[in-house]
Amino acid sequence: MKKGVYFGVIGVFVVISYVWFAVFPECIGFTLPTGGWDWLGFSGVIFSVAFAVWGICKQIEISNQQTKDQISSSNEQVKKQIIASNEQIERQITANNEQIERQIAASNAQIERQITASNEQTERQISASNEQVERQIQEGQEQIRLQIQENLRLMLKQQQLSVVPCLDVNPYISFKRENKNNVFRFWVEMGDRIYNDGYRLFRGGNMIPEGFDSRINIRIKNIGLSVAMGVTVYLYKLISVDGVDALSSISDEPISNFYEKVHFKNYTYYESKAQDAVPIPHDWIIAPEYNIALQDDEVNLVFDCSKAQQSYHSILKFSFQDIYKNKYYQLLYLYFDRHSCAALPVSKLFDEENPSH
Repeated sequence: MKKGVYFGVIGVFVVISYVWFAVFPECIGFTLPTGGWDWLGFSGVIFSVAFAVWGICKQIEISNQQTKDQISSSNEQVKKQIIASNEQIERQITANNEQIERQIAASNAQIERQITASNEQTERQISASNEQVERQIQEGQEQIRLQIQENLRLMLKQQQLSVVPCLDVNPYISFKRENKNNVFRFWVEMGDRIYNDGYRLFRGGNMIPEGFDSRINIRIKNIGLSVAMGVTVYLYKLISVDGVDALSSISDEPISNFYEKVHFKNYTYYESKAQDAVPIPHDWIIAPEYNIALQDDEVNLVFDCSKAQQSYHSILKFSFQDIYKNKYYQLLYLYFDRHSCAALPVSKLFDEENPSH
């Protein structure tokens, strides 16, 4: 309560007391037993009480103000403490957040490294697995390709075997002028030299070279399954036979697998009779090349060895091929001198790619 209002109320109360104790009794003719100034004592009491009450109120107001001041000061201190605490908490939170962020960053970096390492390991495993699968696929494809090639090779081989030619060479056929495809050869020697005098062919009539003395007639026929193409006859000098001490004993007893044991080389022969002539370095082909068909087709090699000055152990090689150009050969042992000749049966069929001797 404000001070002016308070004293105004006291003044009104004094006036009311004066009217009640002084004016009103006098107007009605009534007199209080204590006289006409009782109002003043009563007013004094009232004033005392009022002042006491005012003092108490003032004291309460001062106390309230002090309390307010204390509360305000306490609030300021609490605010400061709260602000300081909040700042400390914020710093702690910031530090904790920074620490947590560093821990999270470190953990994320570690996780990323682990993920990277795991991914690299997984990639290596996948790459190794893919490489292994690719190798297995390639090996499987290669195996299938090789199997297909082998099957095709076997099929082709079967087809080729169904058309393999084979020669029947008979050195004991009597010479006849009317034989087909007679090829005449003279055996020519002068001193220690052998000369290639060539071969002679007569296409018309039953003719023979002048002065020719037929000592050997070798008939060549095809008993295979297809045409023997490019039949070429080579003449070689027999050097040795495995298991045989001397070539002169070849006719004494049978020799198993004879043609797989023979060793031969080119004859040293000349094509010029000049003294400074040099020997021919290549194999000696003694007949023209023929294609010998089946049925009645044949070639007859007729030799005149009446001029031979010594005995000769020789190997005739018959080379030819089938329609697939697979190359084969057969061998024939031939002995001759100026008086006689002898031969062994022709060999089996040999493959040029896999010779047996």
